[in-house]
Amino acid sequence: MKKFINIITLLSLLFLAYYLYKSDILHLPIIYNYSDVLLSFLCLFAGFVAQVYTWKSTVSAAGYAVDSKVCFVGTGLSVFAKYIPGKVMVIVGRAAFVADKYGYSLEAMSALSLTTQLITLWVGLSVGALGLVLAGGYAAWTWLTLGLWAALTVAVFSNWVNHLLAKILQYFLKRSINLPHLTYKQVGSGLHWYVLNWLFWAAGFYFLCAALTTQNVPLVAGLGYPLAITLGIAAMLTPGGLGVREGMIVIFLKLLGFDLATATTISVASRLWFLVGEVFIFVVGGVFKNY
Repeated sequence: MKKFINIITLLSLLFLAYYLYKSDILHLPIIYNYSDVLLSFLCLFAGFVAQVYTWKSTVSAAGYAVDSKVCFVGTGLSVFAKYIPGKVMVIVGRAAFVADKYGYSLEAMSALSLTTQLITLWVGLSVGALGLVLAGGYAAWTWLTLGLWAALTVAVFSNWVNHLLAKILQYFLKRSINLPHLTYKQVGSGLHWYVLNWLFWAAGFYFLCAALTTQNVPLVAGLGYPLAITLGIAAMLTPGGLGVREGMIVIFLKLLGFDLATATTISVASRLWFLVGEVFIFVVGGVFKNY
């Protein structure tokens, strides 16, 4: 198992390096307010910490004892796995750390990791949809978002995703698979961590916008980030949902009256901003792994 974990970590770093080489995002924009930049990073880091506890709360709610330190290690060291094509490793990665530490079934932990991802998308899309409505979004985007939200609601609160996953695993492993499924009450017990995760990131994005423009930034601007990032994650065609996320940010900011140049600058800068957050949680995970 440890060899498998090390391979995932190495591959994720290699694909991250390739992404940085191809995307050329390591350029600092003009910063108009450094206090807002600092606040944006503090909120960003707080959001990543809350994300760790979304994972811990889901595993705990399913009846598996797990230490916060292990969740920090698993989440941190697998954070760059989203750059590996297919996105499967970002789900399996953190599950493998918990399974290896406690001897739990990798299949069960992977199912819970997938559930965590689905709930994250569901809550993020809920927050983002609110932002889209408040911003006076296009009817087409509103209906598309609500349609995706409805699909995620079914995926989170029904057992069909786990049933389908169990059937697939059973086919390949040639043995019966029993995967955990969370009840409404179990999902609700950790829902505050999911909400905090997105609210911290939304606040961070608001302060990022305020730092990169001299114009007045409405509070609703922050809600555009949960919308953009969830739609980006849902787009399975490119590593990390690249392109979709940035395009949605531009569309959302233009709805709020930002000119195209400013919206594009903020959109591009948000990639580097979020990458700094990923580096933060990766380092924290590495520290916890060694101490």
